[in-house]
Amino acid sequence: MGSSTESGVHLAVVASLGVGHMKPLAVFSNRIISLRADIHVTFFFHDTDTNDTDDIVSSSSPPHDAIRLVKLPPIDQSTILTDSVGARITITNIRSLPSLRASLLASRPSVLVVDFFATDAFDVARELDIPKYVYFTSNLWALALMLHSPQLDKDIQGEYVAQSEPIRVPGFRSIRAVDLPDPMPDREGEGYQWYLHTCNRLKEADGILVNTFEGLDDSGSVLLSPAPPVFLVGPLIRSASEMSPNRRDECLTWLDSQPAESVLFVSFGSGGTLSREQTTELAFGLEMSGKRFLWVCRPPTRTGDSAEAYFGGLQSDDPLKYLPEGFMERTRRVGLVVPNWVPQVEILGHTAVGVFLSHCGWNSTLESMIAGKPMIAWPLYSEQCMNAVLLSEGIGMAVHGLKGKEGRVVKREEIAELVNVVFEGKVMRDKAKEMSGRAVVAVGEGGTSYKSLLQVFEQWKIGSLNYDKILR
Repeated sequence: MGSSTESGVHLAVVASLGVGHMKPLAVFSNRIISLRADIHVTFFFHDTDTNDTDDIVSSSSPPHDAIRLVKLPPIDQSTILTDSVGARITITNIRSLPSLRASLLASRPSVLVVDFFATDAFDVARELDIPKYVYFTSNLWALALMLHSPQLDKDIQGEYVAQSEPIRVPGFRSIRAVDLPDPMPDREGEGYQWYLHTCNRLKEADGILVNTFEGLDDSGSVLLSPAPPVFLVGPLIRSASEMSPNRRDECLTWLDSQPAESVLFVSFGSGGTLSREQTTELAFGLEMSGKRFLWVCRPPTRTGDSAEAYFGGLQSDDPLKYLPEGFMERTRRVGLVVPNWVPQVEILGHTAVGVFLSHCGWNSTLESMIAGKPMIAWPLYSEQCMNAVLLSEGIGMAVHGLKGKEGRVVKREEIAELVNVVFEGKVMRDKAKEMSGRAVVAVGEGGTSYKSLLQVFEQWKIGSLNYDKILR
């Protein structure tokens, strides 16, 4: 493959380790190819222990030769001695650089787009003298905080969590210490140093594409200066039509028999896990609520780390054996418990689902928003508390009463109460449906995100023509 004018723009896309980062980059690749025939993509991704890796990449890719998939050689995770998810992902990307570099030098792409944990690949882009972009898989507020974090590190003494006032993010709402993303609460930890490393490298990008849309983040696209140009291109999520056409999951059949907007969907994403005690309290809370529910249940964490399942480490354990005695029998007429994984986009789009209890990962947040479902926010790690604040205080389509990230056990009575509050909350339901309409318009033909993505492509095409002249 090359970047000649005959083949148009050759885009190299580098995803990071983990479903939560690989999936959005795959969806982005599919989207840009669907908009223009004169672009082709080489998609680099990491193998993982999760059982849906191949499905994520293949189902998000168009059925033609516009995309080439390259699986990077596996990195031995046992040799990466850190508890920080972000640090582990960054180190994995750095150790993959020799293989990535060799492939990029051989294929000579005209543009590089990377996940924000893969910005060390910018060094290869400089070797090739090609533009380098970041695809940011969260909200604009989180991006602004990351761009501002190196300055905060210089200005604030001591731990951020010890500050008496919320931390100011220029151009955006301030952030309370309790809502800071990992690993900012522990400035002495190794994870924080890697976080600063990523924040500093973000500023080297020629542009940042953000999976959000105009009007979602309440402060618009005002970012720090000097900052790379920012393009709002979302919400980009997998559609139900991109799922495997060969089977229909049994949980969807179960939903078919439930009344409209009557089911609570409970899922903590691709990596979220609860303690054994919290799993028990959640089970009793669902039972006490009296509502129908579909619960994607994982084995409890063995280490106390709410992100323990992120790298697929709990897949072999049966989660159902950790449920309270008699729970399955008592709730069998109103509930369905599914181990580990379900087709989330299809479930959220089902008419029977009324409310989504979620960890508020950004992918899940956008999927719920597109589907127009109000949410119960239960953030666990990363920037999920920021997402929960944005959904509840900024937009008004969620309640943020279950703060599992604080380390406390949320009691069954709290869970049952909030479930009923959201099911009875017409304002939240109406707001969720309003946001769904705005999101669909943004990515549709002529929408703000649609135009923004085409604007980026035109920049790439000009750069590709210039690069082709250099090669010749």
